[in-house]
Amino acid sequence: MRRTLIIGGAIVTVIVATSVWRLTTGDTQTATPEAKSPVKAAAAGAQPAPSKIEPGATTTITLPRADRSETSAVSAAVRFLELDEALFPGVSPTDARTMSDSITSTNARDRLGKRAEQHQTELLAKGDLQGLILRLAPISTRVRNHTLTSSTVDIFFLRLWSFPKSGALDDYATAQLDLVWETNQWRLADSSVIDGPYPVARFTSRPVLASTAKRFEDSLAGYDDKELYR
Repeated sequence: MRRTLIIGGAIVTVIVATSVWRLTTGDTQTATPEAKSPVKAAAAGAQPAPSKIEPGATTTITLPRADRSETSAVSAAVRFLELDEALFPGVSPTDARTMSDSITSTNARDRLGKRAEQHQTELLAKGDLQGLILRLAPISTRVRNHTLTSSTVDIFFLRLWSFPKSGALDDYATAQLDLVWETNQWRLADSSVIDGPYPVARFTSRPVLASTAKRFEDSLAGYDDKELYR
């Protein structure tokens, strides 16, 4: 399994570069002219996906009111995950760090801020990403452990990249977010992403993490979507 990092709540991964390469060079193994998300519409009261950040706009994230419950921790984790959408197509490394600093814990702020800056620099160095659209659709969540001061939340989700005139590429992944309760908010302490599991045997060029219905179901034991549709 390939493990990549969430940077300050935003997923800036090697797979982004791979996806852009496939779309811009005509590799159609996983690219399709149209892609549809299987995820249901979010329930009333759910946090909307962040809008794209315009040049010159503030990248400081205002965190919503929270409490120490599991439900609140899951809500915060999903919000942090979806912030990746706001980084595309071309937020500067400095703005990426500002975004990271506004959601991370005191102890993790410098480490995750530097990571955000570095990965955004590497992403922009891949070339012109103008018009690239990223959408993340959480499918189900699992609280690995939870106390009044910390929480670890897993999120199984669908990623969709759309590149102008080049089709779209979709992929499944699982994020793990470690949160701590600080200044009356859940804040990000660390995070990572693992590719998959995949519902079917989709790719012939890389290992499939779940190629049968039984394996797919077993790999998501303990996950549910009740926290996504409250």
